[in-house]
Amino acid sequence: MSEQARKFSATLVVAVNSLTDWEALQPSVEALARRHLTYGVELDHYEMVGTALQTALNRVGASADVCAAWRRVYGLLSEHMIATAYPQTT
Repeated sequence: MSEQARKFSATLVVAVNSLTDWEALQPSVEALARRHLTYGVELDHYEMVGTALQTALNRVGASADVCAAWRRVYGLLSEHMIATAYPQTT
């Protein structure tokens, strides 16, 4: 799981650094969503990961502002990934 955690963290860092250029980031997010389908990721896993991220931030003592910012970033990414991978749900 540590490899998966590293990949998740790296992806979030890239996303945060690219938020000012969402149009450039979108193709990467869409490709990531399609790859996740091949890994067997299911729709409800996105919510579980979001919850796990918040739990981890709380455990390390992240401030309410930091938690809220990460919640917004993860929400943006996961909503777009869900819309790409599961268009019938949107």
